[in-house]
Amino acid sequence: MRSPKTQSLYELAIKRFFEVNGFRNQDHALFMLREKGADAALLKFVKKLYEEGKAPKSILNYVAGVKAFLECHNISYSKVQLRRMLPRKQIVKDGRPFTKSQVKLVMNMLRPTKRLACWVMWGCGLRIDECLSLKVGDLDLSSDPPKLYV
Repeated sequence: MRSPKTQSLYELAIKRFFEVNGFRNQDHALFMLREKGADAALLKFVKKLYEEGKAPKSILNYVAGVKAFLECHNISYSKVQLRRMLPRKQIVKDGRPFTKSQVKLVMNMLRPTKRLACWVMWGCGLRIDECLSLKVGDLDLSSDPPKLYV
């Protein structure tokens, strides 16, 4: 079961798909899609979404709704051809490092042993595997300040 928000988005996508392709209603759409195939209609729909300036994620969501409709009614389409037309999924990265207050907030939620490991990783810029491979001999407590050899 889809969330109400997703369900309404899919309904809107199917309605727009019908409008773009000139289908009068669901029965007319099913008849035409079975008769002529869904590939041209899908590509026309994706092209229209691009022309309207929809964001890549919006296009993917609209197409997901139409694909669900087509699959529900056993109408085949070329997944390879469609994939070429769709925008690639965007990887969202935030390159800003955490502030000290953000780190403290998270650290206060951890157990003491995990908190120490996380402080060492954050303070020394260690990756998880580097922190896990540390040995007691890598820590020099006799120097001032103490040193950690990685």
